[in-house]
Amino acid sequence: MGTTPYAPAAEVAGYRERIAGTWEGGDPTVLAFEGDGMPIVADVDGDLRYLSYHLVRPRSVSEAALEKFITLRGPPTVLSLSAHPAGYDPRLLRMRPF
Repeated sequence: MGTTPYAPAAEVAGYRERIAGTWEGGDPTVLAFEGDGMPIVADVDGDLRYLSYHLVRPRSVSEAALEKFITLRGPPTVLSLSAHPAGYDPRLLRMRPF
């Protein structure tokens, strides 16, 4: 019986490093995933937050959850929030997560 291999922690840390501290200027860098809900992950003051069309507020996510998500969805695209086709407002990511 095997276990599902998740994205390596070093890979996840690399993605997190690319999006950390990018809120200066109001257009943060995010991880954008393909598929249903057009999901993104942003680093908001050290807290990873997940947002998609299916949510009214962002959710806090752990690095372990991000590892699983990358494994399921595939590697994300790293881009500025304003370049994301969903048109998410940065204020949504600043809302208190649940």
